[in-house]
Amino acid sequence: MFRTLLIASAILFAASIAHGQVVVEEMGVSTDTVDLFKKTSNPPKSGLLAMVGSIVLPGLGQQYLEQNNKALVYYSVEALFIFGTFFCDHYSNQIINDAKVFAWDHANVIGGAGANDQFWANVGLYDESDGFNQSISRGYNKFMELAYRNQDKDYLTSTLQWRWDDTANRLKYEDLLNKAKTYNIASSFFIGAMIVDRLVSFIDARVAAQKASTSVVSMHIVPHYDPLTGTSGASLHAEF
Repeated sequence: MFRTLLIASAILFAASIAHGQVVVEEMGVSTDTVDLFKKTSNPPKSGLLAMVGSIVLPGLGQQYLEQNNKALVYYSVEALFIFGTFFCDHYSNQIINDAKVFAWDHANVIGGAGANDQFWANVGLYDESDGFNQSISRGYNKFMELAYRNQDKDYLTSTLQWRWDDTANRLKYEDLLNKAKTYNIASSFFIGAMIVDRLVSFIDARVAAQKASTSVVSMHIVPHYDPLTGTSGASLHAEF
């Protein structure tokens, strides 16, 4: 009996120190609530702001929700996509410029008014502009015939001419154009990946905001002791 009273006294003393208050009831003794996980005074996070931030910049919404590690991943991926987009686009334009310089050196290209992308593509398809004109006039290329239908005499005029010094150089020029096209496609791929990354970040922020609104925000442990029966225990209360 003395041991039971000693234990009860220890429990009451510890509870009074933890919270500073002991309540004595008619049928027993009960300590006040010991709050282990107090509610923060910070205002709740806005799921709308988190989702909008994720659309503007993937990871921004996660950082707003204090998911810093996940935000760092999104920032890193976005930086990679941005770098890939600009690098591939810049390198594609550089290859095209190098290809044009190569054509001027080995095909004596005269690229005046009307030297558009289609003209430079044709430079890689035919050894000379006269051969291109003949193929059009003979009906070998109906699409190009429509493209050059406004020309009075030749489909390529005197300001749009070329003649390759060697077929191998023409093929090398064509390979350069194909390589530039590959990098241009890669640049478009990175742009598409940036759009997908924003969509994934948006959905992730929405799910995280929903979970945060239904998570445990407060938990209480209420110890109690009944001197009549000599029993003691504790109750756990959680608020969601």
